[in-house]
Amino acid sequence: MPSDAYYKGVGRRDDARAVKVSVDLGGIMQKYKVADLIVGVDFRYRRGYEQAQPYRVDDDASADFCLEPSEEDFEYEMNNGAESREIVEYVLTRWLFQSKILLFDGLVLHSSAVVYEDRAYLFSADSGTGKSTHTQFWIRQFGADKTFILNDDAPAIRKINGVWRAYGTPWSGSSPLNVNANFPLRGIGFIERSSANWTKQLAPDDAAKRLLMQTTSPLRKKTLIQSLDRVVNLLKEVPVFLVGCALDPDSARVSYEAMRDARSYLELDGRL
Repeated sequence: MPSDAYYKGVGRRDDARAVKVSVDLGGIMQKYKVADLIVGVDFRYRRGYEQAQPYRVDDDASADFCLEPSEEDFEYEMNNGAESREIVEYVLTRWLFQSKILLFDGLVLHSSAVVYEDRAYLFSADSGTGKSTHTQFWIRQFGADKTFILNDDAPAIRKINGVWRAYGTPWSGSSPLNVNANFPLRGIGFIERSSANWTKQLAPDDAAKRLLMQTTSPLRKKTLIQSLDRVVNLLKEVPVFLVGCALDPDSARVSYEAMRDARSYLELDGRL
C-alpha cells in the first residue's frame, strides 16, 4: 500500500474537499481514454474526477480494464496516515492504473514529462531532487509558446506501431499539470544534483535499476517481472541519460542538446 510519505508527496487536502461527486452513479462506470486505452473508473471525489474529465469518453466502447479500489483499501489507507478519502481515491486509482497498463505494453514512470518540438522528454528522480524544477527550466529556456508539461509526475509510456510514445494521464502528483495528449518519446533522463550541468548516456544494464526504482512497488513487482522484456526493449530503443543538474536554467540547454540527436543503445550496436 502507498506509504504516508507518498501521501505527503501528492499533497494533503482539506476535508471540505472530500465531498462525493457521483453518489448516484451506482455501478455505472465512467469511461476515460488514457494512453489509448479505455479505462473504467467510478470517481467519487472531486480531485480524481476533475483531473480526469479531459480524458472522458461517452461512446459505447468497452473498457480495456477498470480501476476499482475496495472499501477495505480505503479503510486501510485511512488507518495508516491518509487524512482524506479524496486523496486515497486519487492515489489508489493511480496505483491500479500503473499495474494494469503493464499488461498492455506500457508502464508509468515517476517523472516530469516536457514536450518541445513535438517530442517528449521524461526526467525522473526521487521526490524533491528537482525533476519538476528541471522541466520548468525547459519552459524558461525555450519559451512557453513552444514548450509545455505533458505530465508532472506520472506520464505513461507505450509502444504503438513500433514507436515509443509518452502520454499524459489524469494523475500528476501534487501538481495539476497534465495534458491529454501523446508524443514520440525522444529520451529519458535520470536526474542527480550536481555543482555543474552534465550528461552521460547509460547502457540498459545501468539504466534498468534506476527505472525499476521509479516504477515498482511491493504490489506490482510480480506484474512488472512478467513485463520485463518490454522494459528492457524500452531501454535499448530510447536514449537514456544520467543528467547532472546544478538547478539553473542552463541545465535545460545541456540536457536538450545531449538528448536531441542521441541514438539509442540499439542504434549504436551497444557501443556508447
